[in-house]
Amino acid sequence: MKTRTRTRTTAEFTDESGQGADPTVVALTVTAPAGVTTYTYGSGADIVRSAQGRYYYEHVPPAGDGGYRYEWAGSGAVDSVDVAAAYMRDP
Repeated sequence: MKTRTRTRTTAEFTDESGQGADPTVVALTVTAPAGVTTYTYGSGADIVRSAQGRYYYEHVPPAGDGGYRYEWAGSGAVDSVDVAAAYMRDP
């Protein structure tokens, strides 16, 4: 992936029957070359809920090569953790 390009990471939470379900708390921890930041749904406009159980986060990585790790965590009504990683490279 290229730096300075809008990047989206998504999470989908489901209940035992496979239907979309919203956790009580949705958090995203982003580990970037510059440090670690945690976002929580509902405490700012960083995480967006697009449908029941579906969330996304968009950002534009700054210039410079480096690895990014995205860890989504749902707790309460739905307990789940999912991790994704990407390597950003200057164009």
